[in-house]
Amino acid sequence: MLVETPNARDYNLPPSFVSNCKDISTPVAIVGNSSSVQELSPVQIDNINKSRLLRCNWAFKDPSKIKKKYTIYFSQAYGAAMDTPGHSESNLVNQLDNAVNNNDLLVYRYVLNPVVKKHLGWTFKSPHGYAVWPTTGIQMLMYACSSMKFKDIIITGIDMYTYNRPSGDMTSEQIREYLKTEGRTFSESPDDSAGLTMYKENITYISPPDWESRVDKYKMTSHFIDVDLLQTMYCLAYLNIHKKNVSIYNSSTLELINQFTIDNIEIVQQYFDRMRSSLDCTEAIQASYNMWKLINMIVPKINNK
Repeated sequence: MLVETPNARDYNLPPSFVSNCKDISTPVAIVGNSSSVQELSPVQIDNINKSRLLRCNWAFKDPSKIKKKYTIYFSQAYGAAMDTPGHSESNLVNQLDNAVNNNDLLVYRYVLNPVVKKHLGWTFKSPHGYAVWPTTGIQMLMYACSSMKFKDIIITGIDMYTYNRPSGDMTSEQIREYLKTEGRTFSESPDDSAGLTMYKENITYISPPDWESRVDKYKMTSHFIDVDLLQTMYCLAYLNIHKKNVSIYNSSTLELINQFTIDNIEIVQQYFDRMRSSLDCTEAIQASYNMWKLINMIVPKINNK
């Protein structure tokens, strides 16, 4: 939940803005940076602008009419660039800071480190040894589910890089071109920050402490569609179980995942319950098998949209 007590910078923000950010009766809007946000209708944008808005990374460059007043701004890249002088995302830091200093952007709270669930069902490493974690848009959704109070939630701009993407396999060059032209049109991130990995590679369970040490060592995480899907299904199951009013705007991919989640909600629940403490017990092994069988059914449907 957002901190209710003020900090020093709150006194430099408009009181009405601060009050809105603290109002738990106001809907929450999770808006990722897919180019699909450019197709939101005026009514959808109006609904978003009446909500407590969560955005991330290069959202402040979004040319749409979505408000530049963020209840929470998320950016793992910003946090890494601040910690590491000369980091490839330093351009993000400079432009965001300028937008805030010029009063082009209001931000109530920041989340600049990975939003982490610390049990075995969440933590993996890539074949190259990097910690694996979902993209920032999905981390926003995870944060809302775990740390905010709301009844109504809007989710948009989270397409897992499927918006206007050719179906089937793509080369790394085609992926980079897609990201520039359709995948993230207002981002200025360098080529080595290419979002999620679209190739099927084997990832490995590791302990939460091992996962954290890899984040500290490399100051980055890898993104794989499997783990993005895993975390998204957890959040959608949470929203369903807790009877939240969910509105998904302009994302057939997220609609598909939501329906799979609802239809298989017991599998999702059992996975996160059984994997909380151990990989060794029979129930945890069976829960993991069932969950990954489900994920492997969904991934081809996403990649071939």
